[in-house]
Amino acid sequence: MHPTLKSLHDRTLGMIERVRDATSGMDQDQLNEGVENEWSVAQVLEHMRLTHQPYLEAMETAIATAAPATNGPVPPHLSWFGKSMVKMSGPGGNAPAPKRLHPAVGFYGRLVVEDFARDQRRIANAIQLASQIDLNKTRFRNPFLPLIKMRVSDALFVLVEHGERHVRQIEERAAAVKARTERAATR
Repeated sequence: MHPTLKSLHDRTLGMIERVRDATSGMDQDQLNEGVENEWSVAQVLEHMRLTHQPYLEAMETAIATAAPATNGPVPPHLSWFGKSMVKMSGPGGNAPAPKRLHPAVGFYGRLVVEDFARDQRRIANAIQLASQIDLNKTRFRNPFLPLIKMRVSDALFVLVEHGERHVRQIEERAAAVKARTERAATR
């Protein structure tokens, strides 16, 4: 596997432990507790599920039907579109999520953490499988912008960087909720 893909793979799996660590000890009420008019930890996890699953479905099909790389591992490269998507949706981005990717108002159980872990393992598996194809030439229709055919390499970077953005939010919000709970318990 190309070192860049190995890094994306390891970061993807590392996010599972980071979210589990951040949400450790939180009950369902705490997972659903909003922080300063922002989405709760559970809602952020649900947003990632709503966003990542359509990408995964389309990308997994593209990878499964792609011809194997003929000259060994292909180094992944971002296209102009991919760079733009990463910039908007990654850790430094602040692009608002389209309404259809907003989590429903409601109560989410701890299952959202396991759903997140499952999707992260799917992303890691897609990265492994993509290491065997020309991921810069293999394309699929962007599930949210169907007029655009997206490269697998772009999608992998977008999924990992988008995940990183929201895992950081989860870590911050979970810490805030835990601190608030602890302060309330000591009063």
